[in-house]
Amino acid sequence: MNLEEALKEIERLNEVIKAKDEELEILRKKKNAGRPPRGASWQKTYNEFVKLYEKGLPMVEIVAKSSSSRRTCYRYKAYYESLKKEQQEKENN
Repeated sequence: MNLEEALKEIERLNEVIKAKDEELEILRKKKNAGRPPRGASWQKTYNEFVKLYEKGLPMVEIVAKSSSSRRTCYRYKAYYESLKKEQQEKENN
């Protein structure tokens, strides 16, 4: 291998390194952990919870009748109550 071929190979390898660095930066910024964003599926199960909760059913019955886990139902309850609290505060002001 002569000097020109070696310099071309170095240049090619530097381009490969640059491309891999860009890929690595994208992967670093990507977040795979945590809960997925709220979508149609979440809205459907939340609405199902709200219907049962507003009927006055105890949480035990809501968990039994819904497709959600006990923990999810309590999360929905906390979310529901926070929305109601915000709504009441807006009405009072």
